[in-house]
Amino acid sequence: TSDEWEARQIRVAGGKAKAVALGKSQVDPLNDLTPEAIAYAAQQVRVGVPLSQAVPGFGNSGARQRALVLNQLAVDAQSTGDTGQAQAYRAAAYQGNKTALAWTKRQLSAIGGFERTVHKQFDLIRAQAKKVPRGQSPLINQYQLYLQGRVAGDPDTTALLNLIATTTTEYAKVMTGNIGATASTDTAIAEAKKLLDASFNDKQLELAMTTMSQEMNNRTEGIQEQIDAIGADIVTMGSFGQTSPPPATPSPSGDALSLDEYLKQKGH
Repeated sequence: TSDEWEARQIRVAGGKAKAVALGKSQVDPLNDLTPEAIAYAAQQVRVGVPLSQAVPGFGNSGARQRALVLNQLAVDAQSTGDTGQAQAYRAAAYQGNKTALAWTKRQLSAIGGFERTVHKQFDLIRAQAKKVPRGQSPLINQYQLYLQGRVAGDPDTTALLNLIATTTTEYAKVMTGNIGATASTDTAIAEAKKLLDASFNDKQLELAMTTMSQEMNNRTEGIQEQIDAIGADIVTMGSFGQTSPPPATPSPSGDALSLDEYLKQKGH
């Protein structure tokens, strides 16, 4: 009923006033916590930080500080209708998000390095391809490259073939999203080699590299969006429903373009 709700609100307000009054009446700059510090420590505990870590005081002073934080937790729980089970779930989710955020940031950092390597390799391929004569037919080009590289031992042809091989390996690392010693699989590398081949004619080769660039860009943007979403979720949990999470920070490259839009920008 309205009377019961009003009585509950009065009790909650009274509890908050008592907690603040208790904090103000016992504040010792050397030993105690301010009301703001109590509220902050309570917020940390709600998202899974151990009470002993949020309030690391010792002796009677530390015990008194932790009691104040527990009082604040009780007041906050009563005012929001929170339960112990909900707090435990939120703490577990918070810790899980922290782990996921750290891993995803590591992933983005590693993939960013692979992507930069691929772009540098593309520049080398463009320069080297000009030194290796090729016609319009990939099938005929494949035969000519075999004769030039395997039979005649042409160093320019060998260099182009090697550049293509190393580039597709790095590209596979970006697209699989794995990090560490096994950043790419044999299957991923085999698929990447179908996208970029030394037997392509000049237009095919350039369009293939442009398309691969856009795909890598989309991959890194997707990971950045995931990082933003996890970060916003962490902020929401930590705010205990009191504030709205900040808007996700857009990635430097902006919204992902479609392949057609990307190709138009590149003059294709």
